[in-house]
Amino acid sequence: MSGVQQNMGVHTCAVGMTLTAAQYYEIKDGLGDFLRKSDGNYWSRSEHYTVDAFREQGVWLYLSRMDTIYRVKVRIEPCRVLAGGDPTALFQADKKQFREMVKQVDSLLQPYGLPRSIDRMKISRMDLTCDLIFQESGVVQQHIRTLQKSFLLPHYKRVCFREGDGKAKNAKEANKHSCRQQCRQAAFFAYDRSAAGGAVGQAGASARGRAEPRRNEAASRKTEVELSVFEAGRKASRQGDRLVPKTRV
Repeated sequence: MSGVQQNMGVHTCAVGMTLTAAQYYEIKDGLGDFLRKSDGNYWSRSEHYTVDAFREQGVWLYLSRMDTIYRVKVRIEPCRVLAGGDPTALFQADKKQFREMVKQVDSLLQPYGLPRSIDRMKISRMDLTCDLIFQESGVVQQHIRTLQKSFLLPHYKRVCFREGDGKAKNAKEANKHSCRQQCRQAAFFAYDRSAAGGAVGQAGASARGRAEPRRNEAASRKTEVELSVFEAGRKASRQGDRLVPKTRV
């Protein structure tokens, strides 16, 4: 396909493990004010916490208790862990990069009581991704119009950018020049990045948010379309972790 840039790699992965009660409360005490309660039920003796204090380093932590079952899950964006500036960049791993990623995440989380390296936890999610980046706005607009005018499939919903979520510099403009439909297993997302004013990635960067110098407005005007497909996989553990391949086409 001429005029189309194709990138492939891993965008997000997650690992997790079952904890003892002592390990759970050690982590909970260590995280302290970083914990944000996302759900809980006194009668079923359950509680769920999210920690997004490390999101700039590409790491999220999820801590949960369901009766006497204690779990921790670590969600990782490898390129951000490795000091990449583009939140949509894709990780193409080799042994050296993988070891460095493990080292960085372990050094970040183990001071808070995690009992083992992420390399020894079970993989529960892997987003395998293919991005197609178009240079012509007209192609992207066709994808956006197709999503905007199509009927919603059963169990799908439209999702918009919101002020304050950190994903768009100007949420109103980003929603005007993009469209996203998703369900639990799949998402379809198309956006005209140049028109949306940096809906995804760093403001002022060119294609895919990479910090390339601007020569003039015409030369730097990059347009992208991203169609994301999440396919549900097999259960990774008896506690319900998911293996989720992801394709953006």
